[in-house]
Amino acid sequence: MNFNSSLLILVFCALSQINYGQYKINFADITIEQATQRANIENKPIFVDTYAKWCKPCKKMDIVFQDQKLAKFINKNFISVKIDMDKDYGKIVSSKYQIAFLPTLLVLDQNGNTKYKIDRLATANELLSIAELTVNGFIVSKQEEEIPKEIFNQTSQSAKSADSDEKILYVLSPDAENLPPEILFQEAYFRMELMDGSHRATAEKYIQTQDDWFEEKNIKFIFDFLYDTNTKTFDFFIENKSLFDQIVGKENADYSLQILINNRLFNGIPRPDLEEASYLYSLTDPIDYEHKAYQYYLSRSYEEGNEEFLSTARTYLEQKDKYNQDIVLNFCNACLDSNKAKADLALCSQSIEEIDDPEKNYNYYATIAQLNYILIEKDDALKAANLAIELAKKENTDFSNMSQLLVKIKML
Repeated sequence: MNFNSSLLILVFCALSQINYGQYKINFADITIEQATQRANIENKPIFVDTYAKWCKPCKKMDIVFQDQKLAKFINKNFISVKIDMDKDYGKIVSSKYQIAFLPTLLVLDQNGNTKYKIDRLATANELLSIAELTVNGFIVSKQEEEIPKEIFNQTSQSAKSADSDEKILYVLSPDAENLPPEILFQEAYFRMELMDGSHRATAEKYIQTQDDWFEEKNIKFIFDFLYDTNTKTFDFFIENKSLFDQIVGKENADYSLQILINNRLFNGIPRPDLEEASYLYSLTDPIDYEHKAYQYYLSRSYEEGNEEFLSTARTYLEQKDKYNQDIVLNFCNACLDSNKAKADLALCSQSIEEIDDPEKNYNYYATIAQLNYILIEKDDALKAANLAIELAKKENTDFSNMSQLLVKIKML
């Protein structure tokens, strides 16, 4: 391969990278109310991404939003808005659109009404299909003959399908009132297949018509539509878990319970506090739930920079488990970052020394080095810093901060 060929390949690769980076969904820094004004002027629907800085799946969606075909279509046909759910306005959006998990993506009409809602990770192809269906105005729904005529005439909408036989399909309006329970029952399952989020409201309407939730039909229905741990149906599920075990199978019931708990703990909004975390962990581990709840809450609080971390961690270390290495190190690092008094730092140093069989990794030695540097314990600081650097070299990780600290230690 000659020089010119190599140069052409390098240029092509560089242009490919630049070209890829050019495509992304353009989110306007506006509220949904402002978006509806623009949507009415431009005659476009609205695409909403709800997120939070702590939400790891949300970061994965940011990569999906860079898909070329998706970004081009959304930017051409939608007004796009990105909402930080940790801010005050996010709480308003959460309440209005019943957002319980992140990421949640919304497709709204020009007046801000929900046309589609998805509260999980989605692929670029899936979102593109939803966007195309929204723009084309296609609605998937029930056959006319499946709906009583008197109900259909008052509550239904119609649209031509993409099928070759050009059937006319119908869907009951989600705002329809006084519908017979059996229609609501069927409609809930039908809307579940649509995957637009509307099935939950219909399921809630059905279950409210039922005086006896203990009927096998209703037990199965409640199980199929379990969604959030903060609901009456979930409370009923927990209170009658043995009955659900008999009817749907213990393995299925246990699996769904674990999924619901994990979804609430790691994707739920607002974030669960320590009390709620303790309750959720107690449902699957009645013995060790308190320690699990503390570890979950403290790990999350530390990552988010929560002001309550220091006081909660201190309580945990003093009253629960002073040998938990991760919490001890996080507590010490938080003390270092907040410039706590030497008395607190001395407590950190003592806590580290008392850890039973510590995992002597880079973070372990780096924390000890920083603590002893501030406490002017030069020899101990030097030893820990050198060990941290030695481990970092073996693991091929960055140790520039520790090298800078080493210089400062030598100057003590």
